[in-house]
Amino acid sequence: MKQLKKPIWNFIINGSARVGKDTFVELFSDFFKDYNKVIVNNISTVGYIKAIARDSFGWDDVKDEKGRQLLSDLLDADVKYQNGPFKRTTSIISKFKMMNSTMNIINFIHSREPSEIKKYKNELENSRTILIRRELNDSYSNHADQNVENYIYDFIINNNGTIQDYKKLVHSFIDSHILK
Repeated sequence: MKQLKKPIWNFIINGSARVGKDTFVELFSDFFKDYNKVIVNNISTVGYIKAIARDSFGWDDVKDEKGRQLLSDLLDADVKYQNGPFKRTTSIISKFKMMNSTMNIINFIHSREPSEIKKYKNELENSRTILIRRELNDSYSNHADQNVENYIYDFIINNNGTIQDYKKLVHSFIDSHILK
């Protein structure tokens, strides 16, 4: 079994809605299920915001344009006034690293805004950025979805085939960039 090139990886993953970001992480995680010392974390910077949207604004978990706009607006306020997503995410990563010091840790941080992506890239060790693309005929009214292309990413993954094609892309990515 091949070893990882580095013990810690931090991937900031981005892409518009419904392009396969979570599926990428699931396929990535499945690849490592037989590795004893590898943990893959899928960290959402909007999980906390979703809870606020539900509890305080009656959001029904529907990610239509109105729901996406609500999440985008709440996230903007959290970033502007508290630097909340960055603080929560780096705290999670730090605690996880301390509790699992003998493990190889691969974190996927979902972040949309170029300025936030830059923070993670600058502050987290061994960090890389990934953009997931998929040819969809969707249009977006919120700036978070509109701005995903406004960053220069380390890796761009085009998810335009079947799930089996996507799985092959993920495995190729792992073989080329993660394993030695």
